Amino acid sequence: MAKHYTYALIDPRDLSCPIFYIGKGVAERRFQHFKASYPVDKRKNPDKMKVIDGIEAAGLKPQAIVLEWYATAEAAYAGEKKYIEQYGLEALTN
Repeated sequence: MAKHYTYALIDPRDLSCPIFYIGKGVAERRFQHFKASYPVDKRKNPDKMKVIDGIEAAGLKPQAIVLEWYATAEAAYAGEKKYIEQYGLEALTN
């Protein structure tokens, strides 16, 4: 059963290039970026949090979508790398 996944965070303000972050996780990981009680993201990745804060300041909500499911964490890491390369670090806040 696949429980690991890669995900994308989407900026609803910019539909021409909406993906601003690629990650991998299990369970509810993709939603943790949006919780005010998750301050480690502000220190670890301020660029990502600046986008999220801007989306919320515009009265919108960032979206998180699963890109692909995997059976193992190793496969999810490989998938994350694949998607980051596909979109390019210059377009992402990773």
